Amino acid sequence: MKVLILLLLLLFIPIEVQLAWPEREVRLFGLAFSLPAGRNRQKKRAVSFEKLKLFWKICEKGGIKIKALSLEVEFSAGDSSLSAQLYGLLWAVWGAIRPVLPPEAVLKATPVFTEEVFLRGRVYCIFRLIPGYIMITTVKILIEEFWKGGFSGAGRRRRKKASN
Repeated sequence: MKVLILLLLLLFIPIEVQLAWPEREVRLFGLAFSLPAGRNRQKKRAVSFEKLKLFWKICEKGGIKIKALSLEVEFSAGDSSLSAQLYGLLWAVWGAIRPVLPPEAVLKATPVFTEEVFLRGRVYCIFRLIPGYIMITTVKILIEEFWKGGFSGAGRRRRKKASN
């Protein structure tokens, strides 16, 4: 009984997950876990708009919040004028997505004016989530999508045409 109560508490207590990239490190409850760096031998699957929409809906309704976000980008396009244009484009994209990010979100972009072409970056992010609430919301959304016929027509009722 105590174990069941402990599991229920863990499902509904907010958890903060810290993700650092390219260090490939995840921190959960103060413990650091490294992400595998091996080869991905699975076939690459194309990401469809429906999958992204479903994922966004789960994140939005499931209570997943970004508490902190830090992006550091260093790049060079080989040509100084192209690097400057990419720098301006990067800030335009950042300005467009900034309203949906937390106030603590930081972008540090550094254009490097050299002949070498490269892109280096670092991402640090903290997510706040409640696992049990995400599970309940995911099941609810999947059932709604199934009955609406969002999964290749599964769940649709076929009505017979009325004869005159």
